[in-house]
Amino acid sequence: DPTSDEAGNPLPVSSNIASKNNLADALDSAIVVMLTKSSLGNQVDKDMAENILKFAYGGSTERIGDLLIKHPFTITTLLHNLFGTKRIRQLETRLKCARLIALAVAASERAARSQQEGITVSNEDSLSQIVLKGSQLCEQVENMVSFTAIDSVEEGQETSAGRQLSAMCIKYPVIAQGALIWAKELASNPDFVTTAAYPTLAPCILCLVRIISLHHPLARPAALE
Repeated sequence: DPTSDEAGNPLPVSSNIASKNNLADALDSAIVVMLTKSSLGNQVDKDMAENILKFAYGGSTERIGDLLIKHPFTITTLLHNLFGTKRIRQLETRLKCARLIALAVAASERAARSQQEGITVSNEDSLSQIVLKGSQLCEQVENMVSFTAIDSVEEGQETSAGRQLSAMCIKYPVIAQGALIWAKELASNPDFVTTAAYPTLAPCILCLVRIISLHHPLARPAALE
């Protein structure tokens, strides 16, 4: 037994290995807590997200992303908490959730790159800001009477919120998934049809969903919902 000496006594484990094992156990426990609380309908809070990100302080962010994609429900939960109509309001917590989503996307890209050449892995920090901005744009257009959804990838700061959101949905599949969650939750609210913005906002949402379905074929079943 490589973990024992000739007399059968266990060999001492180095503090470095023990520390990494403790971090891994803490990460696993944090994921379980998120799965459990989310299944009960609880919103992701700052501590819940931070407990998962703590692993990056002494370990690798890659393990966080790899573990998240093994539990797709956690990613769905994070997207709902960022893009859904009952989204998280605290900016710090939203940024932590956006970073977790970015880590999951990067992990998916690494897995895809191992099977197909030419796939680049996104920068985690940049993608975190993109995910956060996408959720903020959904919140912004939700409070408008109407917005412009156009099949174009122009997303400069000088363009309207609707155009920026359209471009981000085209360029980033994760933003498209978030926008579909937002659209479905908003449209499913029975009070939405009674609002003054419904006659003008609903066609804009449908146009955005159409653009997403054109550029992301795998998202079409969700778009039909």
